[in-house]
Amino acid sequence: MTANTIELAEPPAVPPPRPPPASGRGRKWAVRAVIGLASAVVLIGALALWINRVALDNDTYTDTSAKVLQQPEVQHALSVYLVDQLYANVDVPAAVAQRLPPNAQPLAGPIAGFLRDYAERAAQRMLESERIQQLWIRANRAAHANLVLVIGEGTGSRGHFTTTNGDVVLNLGPMVQGLAERLAVDPGTISGGRVVILHSDQLSTAQSLVHLLDSLVWVLPVLALMLCACAIWLARGRRREAARALGIGILLAGIALVAIRRIGGEQIVGAITNLEPGSSAAQATWDVVTEGLADTATTLVAVGLLIIAWAWATGPGGRAGRIRQMIGPQAIGHPDRVWLAAGAAWLLVIYAGPTEAFRRVWPLAIMTVLGAAGIELLLRQSATEARSVQPHGESEA
Repeated sequence: MTANTIELAEPPAVPPPRPPPASGRGRKWAVRAVIGLASAVVLIGALALWINRVALDNDTYTDTSAKVLQQPEVQHALSVYLVDQLYANVDVPAAVAQRLPPNAQPLAGPIAGFLRDYAERAAQRMLESERIQQLWIRANRAAHANLVLVIGEGTGSRGHFTTTNGDVVLNLGPMVQGLAERLAVDPGTISGGRVVILHSDQLSTAQSLVHLLDSLVWVLPVLALMLCACAIWLARGRRREAARALGIGILLAGIALVAIRRIGGEQIVGAITNLEPGSSAAQATWDVVTEGLADTATTLVAVGLLIIAWAWATGPGGRAGRIRQMIGPQAIGHPDRVWLAAGAAWLLVIYAGPTEAFRRVWPLAIMTVLGAAGIELLLRQSATEARSVQPHGESEA
């Protein structure tokens, strides 16, 4: 009787995991080009959106001008301007002479000279008053409405808005008159105090820029999203790397906005206003006007960093793997708890409103959708990896 021999068959060889399909050199360069173009479109779109809001939205323009007037440096520069306009439109020595006795009237000239310093201090105190600030706001609102009407319609007159010799002006005459009243000087008819916002020979250029901005504000955000989606689609097998590159591109766009705001801002203000380039008033004005730009830069930097963090968390690194090991059991057994915690955290961020993007519908919707997609992909990957190392027969509950 022969003993039965049992031969143990070797387990079938498990084929190694297929590497991601290698992208050709042309595809790699195409992905890089699309990512670079998407980053540039994000940067240009952010600038176009900021310019559109500050320059063309009447409420934003008026609110910004009110904040500008609250800056001490601007108040000082404007007080000097108002006093200059007062002395240019009123014979101050003659007005002083009328209030002096006959034997003291020869002193009217020197007194008027000394009065200028007092007038500047009086003007600065006047600019801090609520009544004058309201005059400033009304003047800026009317000038901006006229500006938008003229460059939007291409006419010099429409309704109760008119240009002055073809120019769009900010009329500060009432403020000069208020200063004259404070100094007990009869201002008569104030013909000065008009700050030119747009010269007539700049009208055609301004109209072209406005029409271009109206298009870019809507086209560029959509184009940026399409380019990002195209880059991810092209990077088959290397989409995590493409997402990381997109995050870096968005991060660099935000840094570029910071650089634009930091470098040469006062030169731009000086070129389009009566403020001297490089002056503290020009810098203060630029800081206020570009608050929205800084806000957008903060949003882009944060979004870029979050995308980079997601690419790292889903990557092959050891620390990222340990994080997914911690998430895995919850992703398998209690994904609802993960979503509840993530939703609560997101609602707290929205409530805090760290940037303007969290108070606008479309940016908030886009960030919410992208964030939810990132969390879902991370949960799926963590759950898949947890199941792959789970002992045979162990319950997934």
